[in-house]
Amino acid sequence: MINKTRSGQDVEFYTKMEDTLLSINDRCLSLAEARQIIFNGKSLSWLKYYIFSRYPEVYVENGGWITRPAGHGKHIYVISCNHAMKWLYDHRLEIDWQAKDPKTRHKHLSK
Repeated sequence: MINKTRSGQDVEFYTKMEDTLLSINDRCLSLAEARQIIFNGKSLSWLKYYIFSRYPEVYVENGGWITRPAGHGKHIYVISCNHAMKWLYDHRLEIDWQAKDPKTRHKHLSK
């Protein structure tokens, strides 16, 4: 019989290995590039409403992969494309990718 439970050392090893593999061929992207490559062309307002406001763990200061906007004219960067894609994959069932843009929703609700 094979022991299918993993010890704490095994979990730690696999976590380190996963982080190492995600770091290989990783790159930093501007939010404009990331919107096309990672976020399927979703608008900035959609991303802010459905992802950034609902999941604060995506921000760098919380251990995430995207910089927080620091005012008008400041660029936002996805500092790890691979970690962002892994996070999105892990949360794919929680995010409603068919949801309307918040600006469009607001227009329809105000009529």
